[in-house]
Amino acid sequence: MQKEEQNFGFHQYHLPNSTKFMLENKDQLIHTVSQNVIKFGEYDVVQAASLLDASLRMAREHPEKVLRSFAIYDRVIQDLFDLKPDELALIKRVNEKLGKNRGADEFMETMGSEETKILYAVHHAGGMQDRVSQEGITELAFMMKNAAQLKQKEPDWKPTDGDPRSDTVIWGFVNGANDPNINMHFVICHGIERILTQASPLEYTKHKDWLLSALTDVVALRGLQGKFPETKLLSLWGQKRPDGLGWISQSRQNEYNLHLGGANERDYLDALEK
Repeated sequence: MQKEEQNFGFHQYHLPNSTKFMLENKDQLIHTVSQNVIKFGEYDVVQAASLLDASLRMAREHPEKVLRSFAIYDRVIQDLFDLKPDELALIKRVNEKLGKNRGADEFMETMGSEETKILYAVHHAGGMQDRVSQEGITELAFMMKNAAQLKQKEPDWKPTDGDPRSDTVIWGFVNGANDPNINMHFVICHGIERILTQASPLEYTKHKDWLLSALTDVVALRGLQGKFPETKLLSLWGQKRPDGLGWISQSRQNEYNLHLGGANERDYLDALEK
């Protein structure tokens, strides 16, 4: 494999043309994905956690699905940086109403200037010889292994704010998945965040889920507006385990619906109880 292939060739890559680049280099990229799937399968957590078996098997048999899902999240991250001032204002109102922080509005205030660095790292993610990518995936596997061990030792434990152990685990997969796509998306999303944490070692990125928390606003807002690709992700992100990722609460969806004019009477009544 040539170095260009190992690094996804993104050093020749122009940011607005990611989908075109992936299509033109599909066979090369699928080969690289296959190699990454094999490598990830060698980590202890994958070998020990049977919860990942179905997802790993699917990824081995259909690496094109992994590539397509990665391309979707590449687009969602670009959409995060492309949020307009009125959209960020709406997101801020929703997060204030829900009492949540570290949403897309706070992300853009703090990390907006890092756009070029972050997008560059995303476009290099998965490079077989890319040190940042490999360190990020190694950290992902380590944190998932911590989660699997903790779940085995303390079956009733759950991550909570203030518990230092919460920052050492990537947890959701231990709650099972009824569809192998769920944990495939889980690993891709957390893998991207771990890689970007290595690429941008800032105070903001020390907090686990610093990227995924922001993306919940992008997927919720744009998904409820019927915009691609987020509308394709909304159900997956909104359904609780084991039927989905459980990253977007119903209260968040209701609050966005109220502002977008898509709420029905039941949504309003439910919102009054939040």
